[in-house]
Amino acid sequence: MRLTPQRLMVSLLRQMEKRGERAVFVVHPKDVDPQVPSADKGLYGKLRQQFCIGSTEEKIKNILANFPFTTMIETVNELERERKS
Repeated sequence: MRLTPQRLMVSLLRQMEKRGERAVFVVHPKDVDPQVPSADKGLYGKLRQQFCIGSTEEKIKNILANFPFTTMIETVNELERERKS
């Protein structure tokens, strides 16, 4: 999420929504909190972790405001109901 341009992400989500597909987002704390310690000790690892970190929170807010969300368990239950019918 951190590295994907917001316009591309929204466009892909809209396409999926039209096809009736679901998306799953997993946000790791290191994607929004620059204070999370990096497992990578080198300069490259530290730079990679910090790259685009400032835009992630805004992307999350935008997506939450413009798309329906639910819990993973509810999605699994819904898929199970669809499979049985």
